[in-house]
Amino acid sequence: MILRTLLPEGRRLLTSEFLHGQRPNWSEQECAGLVAEIERSISIEAFCEVVERASSSGQVKAEADGRLAVEIHRSLRLHRREAADVGVWRYPYLTMSCETRSPRSLESRASP
Repeated sequence: MILRTLLPEGRRLLTSEFLHGQRPNWSEQECAGLVAEIERSISIEAFCEVVERASSSGQVKAEADGRLAVEIHRSLRLHRREAADVGVWRYPYLTMSCETRSPRSLESRASP
């Protein structure tokens, strides 16, 4: 799966129900017009693996966030301009499985 950016109007997809895994992933048709390509083709497989490991570790958010941020940045290898795009950080939540999206802290991380 390739990294994209979630456009501002696409934030409506990141509902509490969705982020807590109580709603299945959005279809490509439902996301049409709400996501956009970025300049480079970047796989988000490594990103998803990092988040899945963190979700299953049971670590407290404060303890995990620093390490998680480093691992995520390392897995994506974003340029500064790409990393500054909030939509780039929101998009992966649309691609994660219901099991990975948990109430633990995803909702606060996906918010502005």
